[in-house]
Amino acid sequence: YLVWKHLFESGVGGGASCLDVGCGCGILAVQLALNGAASVVAIDIDRNAVANTLSNAFRNGVSERVTGDTADLFDWEPEESFDVVVASLYQLPVDPFEEPTGHRPLDYWGRTLLDYFLRLLPKLLAPGGTAYVMQLSIVGQAATERLLAAGGLEARVVEFSFFPFGPLFESSRAQIERVEQLSDAYHIAVGGEDVMVAYLLEVTRRT
Repeated sequence: YLVWKHLFESGVGGGASCLDVGCGCGILAVQLALNGAASVVAIDIDRNAVANTLSNAFRNGVSERVTGDTADLFDWEPEESFDVVVASLYQLPVDPFEEPTGHRPLDYWGRTLLDYFLRLLPKLLAPGGTAYVMQLSIVGQAATERLLAAGGLEARVVEFSFFPFGPLFESSRAQIERVEQLSDAYHIAVGGEDVMVAYLLEVTRRT
Protein backbone atom coordinates (compact mmCIF):
# COMPACT_ATOMS: atom_id res chain seq x y z
CA TYR A 1 0.00 0.00 0.00
CA LEU A 2 3.03 2.35 -0.01
CA VAL A 3 2.31 3.87 -3.42
CA TRP A 4 -1.43 4.00 -2.75
CA LYS A 5 -0.88 5.80 0.57
CA HIS A 6 1.07 8.55 -1.18
CA LEU A 7 -1.52 8.92 -3.93
CA PHE A 8 -4.31 9.06 -1.35
CA GLU A 9 -2.62 11.63 0.87
CA SER A 10 -1.14 13.83 -1.88
CA GLY A 11 -3.98 13.83 -4.42
CA VAL A 12 -1.51 13.21 -7.26
CA GLY A 13 -3.07 12.81 -10.70
CA GLY A 14 -5.62 15.61 -10.90
CA GLY A 15 -6.29 16.41 -14.57
CA ALA A 16 -3.43 14.15 -15.67
CA SER A 17 -3.01 11.29 -18.11
CA CYS A 18 -1.88 8.33 -16.00
CA LEU A 19 -0.46 4.83 -16.39
CA ASP A 20 -0.54 2.02 -13.81
CA VAL A 21 2.03 -0.69 -14.62
CA GLY A 22 1.26 -4.05 -13.00
CA CYS A 23 -2.18 -2.90 -11.87
CA GLY A 24 -3.15 -5.96 -9.80
CA CYS A 25 -6.54 -5.27 -8.18
CA GLY A 26 -6.47 -1.69 -9.47
CA ILE A 27 -5.95 0.12 -6.18
CA LEU A 28 -3.52 2.61 -7.74
CA ALA A 29 -5.46 3.13 -10.97
CA VAL A 30 -8.71 3.69 -9.09
CA GLN A 31 -7.08 6.12 -6.65
CA LEU A 32 -5.63 8.15 -9.51
CA ALA A 33 -9.08 8.37 -11.05
CA LEU A 34 -10.61 9.33 -7.69
CA ASN A 35 -7.94 12.05 -7.48
CA GLY A 36 -9.39 13.51 -10.67
CA ALA A 37 -7.14 12.04 -13.37
CA ALA A 38 -8.33 12.79 -16.90
CA SER A 39 -7.55 9.21 -17.93
CA VAL A 40 -5.88 6.13 -16.46
CA VAL A 41 -4.47 3.22 -18.47
CA ALA A 42 -3.93 0.07 -16.38
CA ILE A 43 -1.83 -2.84 -17.66
CA ASP A 44 -0.97 -6.24 -16.20
CA ILE A 45 0.25 -9.56 -17.53
CA ASP A 46 -2.67 -11.30 -15.78
CA ARG A 47 -6.02 -10.76 -17.51
CA ASN A 48 -7.81 -11.46 -14.22
CA ALA A 49 -5.94 -8.53 -12.68
CA VAL A 50 -7.09 -6.25 -15.49
CA ALA A 51 -10.66 -7.50 -15.06
CA ASN A 52 -10.47 -6.83 -11.31
CA THR A 53 -9.15 -3.32 -11.97
CA LEU A 54 -11.99 -2.48 -14.35
CA SER A 55 -14.54 -3.97 -11.96
CA ASN A 56 -13.17 -1.94 -9.05
CA ALA A 57 -13.17 1.20 -11.19
CA PHE A 58 -16.88 0.60 -11.85
CA ARG A 59 -17.59 0.05 -8.14
CA ASN A 60 -15.90 3.35 -7.33
CA GLY A 61 -17.72 5.32 -10.02
CA VAL A 62 -14.70 6.08 -12.20
CA SER A 63 -15.01 3.47 -14.95
CA GLU A 64 -15.40 6.09 -17.69
CA ARG A 65 -11.82 7.25 -17.05
CA VAL A 66 -10.08 3.89 -16.49
CA THR A 67 -9.12 1.55 -19.32
CA GLY A 68 -7.26 -1.74 -19.01
CA ASP A 69 -5.14 -3.98 -21.19
CA THR A 70 -3.45 -7.33 -20.74
CA ALA A 71 0.22 -6.80 -21.54
CA ASP A 72 3.56 -8.48 -20.89
CA LEU A 73 5.87 -5.58 -20.10
CA PHE A 74 8.74 -7.25 -21.99
CA ASP A 75 6.68 -7.30 -25.21
CA TRP A 76 4.70 -4.12 -24.69
CA GLU A 77 5.24 -1.21 -27.07
CA PRO A 78 3.94 2.02 -25.50
CA GLU A 79 2.14 4.22 -28.01
CA GLU A 80 1.84 7.32 -25.84
CA SER A 81 3.46 9.08 -22.92
CA PHE A 82 1.86 9.98 -19.59
CA ASP A 83 1.91 12.76 -17.02
CA VAL A 84 1.92 10.29 -14.12
CA VAL A 85 3.23 6.71 -14.11
CA VAL A 86 2.89 4.42 -11.09
CA ALA A 87 4.41 0.98 -10.54
CA SER A 88 4.67 -1.43 -7.65
CA LEU A 89 6.45 -4.32 -9.32
CA TYR A 90 7.49 -7.83 -8.26
CA GLN A 91 11.03 -7.87 -6.82
CA LEU A 92 12.44 -11.11 -5.41
CA PRO A 93 15.92 -12.62 -5.91
CA VAL A 94 15.54 -16.24 -6.97
CA ASP A 95 18.10 -19.05 -7.09
CA PRO A 96 18.63 -19.73 -10.83
CA PHE A 97 18.80 -23.47 -10.16
CA GLU A 98 15.25 -23.59 -8.77
CA GLU A 99 12.37 -24.95 -10.82
CA PRO A 100 10.27 -22.18 -12.34
CA THR A 101 6.80 -22.14 -10.79
CA GLY A 102 5.07 -19.31 -12.64
CA HIS A 103 5.15 -16.99 -15.63
CA ARG A 104 8.05 -14.94 -14.31
CA PRO A 105 11.60 -15.90 -15.36
CA LEU A 106 14.01 -16.90 -12.61
CA ASP A 107 15.74 -13.73 -11.51
CA TYR A 108 19.11 -13.92 -9.72
CA TRP A 109 19.16 -10.25 -8.63
CA GLY A 110 15.41 -9.79 -8.27
CA ARG A 111 15.57 -6.77 -10.57
CA THR A 112 14.69 -8.03 -14.06
CA LEU A 113 11.19 -6.54 -14.22
CA LEU A 114 12.15 -3.36 -12.36
CA ASP A 115 15.17 -2.72 -14.57
CA TYR A 116 13.21 -3.23 -17.78
CA PHE A 117 10.57 -0.80 -16.55
CA LEU A 118 13.21 1.79 -15.63
CA ARG A 119 14.64 1.57 -19.15
CA LEU A 120 11.15 2.23 -20.56
CA LEU A 121 10.47 5.21 -18.32
CA PRO A 122 12.05 7.89 -20.57
CA LYS A 123 9.53 6.87 -23.27
CA LEU A 124 6.62 6.62 -20.85
CA LEU A 125 7.01 10.02 -19.18
CA ALA A 126 5.55 13.04 -20.92
CA PRO A 127 7.49 16.33 -20.62
CA GLY A 128 7.22 17.40 -17.00
CA GLY A 129 5.84 13.99 -16.05
CA THR A 130 6.48 12.12 -12.81
CA ALA A 131 6.71 8.43 -11.94
CA TYR A 132 6.12 6.87 -8.53
CA VAL A 133 7.97 3.59 -8.20
CA MET A 134 8.19 1.21 -5.24
CA GLN A 135 11.59 -0.40 -4.68
CA LEU A 136 12.68 -2.92 -2.05
CA SER A 137 16.02 -2.65 -0.25
CA ILE A 138 16.79 -6.32 -0.98
CA VAL A 139 17.50 -5.51 -4.63
CA GLY A 140 19.82 -2.54 -4.01
CA GLN A 141 19.82 1.11 -5.01
CA ALA A 142 22.99 1.60 -7.04
CA ALA A 143 21.72 -0.18 -10.16
CA THR A 144 18.54 1.90 -10.06
CA GLU A 145 20.53 5.12 -9.91
CA ARG A 146 22.67 4.05 -12.89
CA LEU A 147 19.65 3.17 -15.02
CA LEU A 148 17.85 6.38 -14.19
CA ALA A 149 20.91 8.47 -14.97
CA ALA A 150 21.36 6.68 -18.31
CA GLY A 151 17.78 7.62 -19.18
CA GLY A 152 18.19 11.26 -18.17
CA LEU A 153 16.11 10.75 -15.03
CA GLU A 154 16.60 11.34 -11.32
CA ALA A 155 14.78 10.17 -8.20
CA ARG A 156 14.16 11.16 -4.62
CA VAL A 157 12.66 9.11 -1.81
CA VAL A 158 9.27 10.52 -0.80
CA GLU A 159 8.01 7.70 1.46
CA PHE A 160 9.33 4.52 3.03
CA SER A 161 7.97 1.64 5.05
CA PHE A 162 9.15 -1.60 6.64
CA PHE A 163 8.03 -4.84 5.04
CA PRO A 164 8.32 -8.22 6.83
CA PHE A 165 9.86 -11.14 4.97
CA GLY A 166 6.86 -13.47 5.20
CA PRO A 167 6.80 -17.01 3.72
CA LEU A 168 7.56 -15.98 0.13
CA PHE A 169 10.72 -14.06 0.99
CA GLU A 170 11.75 -16.61 3.63
CA SER A 171 11.76 -19.26 0.90
CA SER A 172 14.35 -17.17 -1.00
CA ARG A 173 16.39 -16.16 2.05
CA ALA A 174 19.58 -17.87 0.86
CA GLN A 175 19.45 -16.10 -2.50
CA ILE A 176 18.60 -12.77 -0.87
CA GLU A 177 21.70 -13.11 1.30
CA ARG A 178 23.85 -13.90 -1.77
CA VAL A 179 22.60 -10.76 -3.49
CA GLU A 180 23.27 -8.71 -0.35
CA GLN A 181 26.85 -10.00 -0.23
CA LEU A 182 27.44 -9.04 -3.87
CA SER A 183 25.71 -5.66 -4.02
CA ASP A 184 24.36 -2.78 -1.95
CA ALA A 185 21.12 -4.69 -1.26
CA TYR A 186 20.22 -5.11 2.41
CA HIS A 187 17.60 -5.92 5.02
CA ILE A 188 17.48 -5.14 8.73
CA ALA A 189 16.32 -6.78 11.95
CA VAL A 190 13.65 -5.05 14.03
CA GLY A 191 12.61 -6.63 17.32
CA GLY A 192 14.18 -9.90 16.27
CA GLU A 193 12.26 -9.96 12.97
CA ASP A 194 13.91 -9.61 9.56
CA VAL A 195 12.38 -6.83 7.50
CA MET A 196 13.20 -5.08 4.25
CA VAL A 197 12.67 -1.40 3.54
CA ALA A 198 10.19 -0.44 0.84
CA TYR A 199 11.04 2.92 -0.73
CA LEU A 200 8.75 5.08 -2.82
CA LEU A 201 10.80 6.84 -5.49
CA GLU A 202 9.55 9.99 -7.18
CA VAL A 203 11.18 9.97 -10.61
CA THR A 204 11.45 13.00 -12.89
CA ARG A 205 13.62 14.13 -15.77
CA ARG A 206 16.97 15.64 -14.83
CA THR A 207 16.89 19.43 -14.83
